[in-house]
Amino acid sequence: MFEKIKNLFTKFKKDNEIDILDEEVDMIKIEDMPEILPQIIDYDSYDDPILEDGNKDKVLMVVDDINDTDFLLHSDFKNMKRRFGYNPEGDVKIVKCFTDKAGFIAFKYLRDNPKIDYAILDLTFGYGIKLSNGHYKYFDGVDIALAILENNPEAKIMFLTAHTMNRDNVLLKDYIDKFENNRKENIMKYIVNKNGDRQSKIYELLFKDE
Repeated sequence: MFEKIKNLFTKFKKDNEIDILDEEVDMIKIEDMPEILPQIIDYDSYDDPILEDGNKDKVLMVVDDINDTDFLLHSDFKNMKRRFGYNPEGDVKIVKCFTDKAGFIAFKYLRDNPKIDYAILDLTFGYGIKLSNGHYKYFDGVDIALAILENNPEAKIMFLTAHTMNRDNVLLKDYIDKFENNRKENIMKYIVNKNGDRQSKIYELLFKDE
């Protein structure tokens, strides 16, 4: 199956454009195949994530297209230590994937390092690869969550977003449906709003049992 799909892709250009036989585009359903595209794309054009090695074997992946989230979480983790007695910094290995190419950076890491124990994921990123039919493919937070959970069923994940999760919003409906159709569970149990009490939510969803 993989070889059949792979043969539909002719090459990955330096400008990140993938040529696909136009008559095959509708059949491939690219947006439903996050597990296939990472094996096709040449990741040499993307940066490596920033790694902060902790003292334990567990791994936390953070993915967001906004660099300021790094500072935001650093502050949250410090306050989490004060409030709940636990700070993952220095305790777990943290894989930081930022910039608008965060989704591709994350998949570059997951390709060779599939083990993830915790994940803090944004939902939307601002960078895509152009397909020959003129459409763009974006890796989003749901794609990354599904890839992580496929290899790590016990991983603890959450989505950190400023969006108000409303299924009536056409954009958000796509993310909600993709997650719930694949996982058969409500995405809202994994949602943490950036403007709410992030520290409590992050601690409860990811680190409470540590």
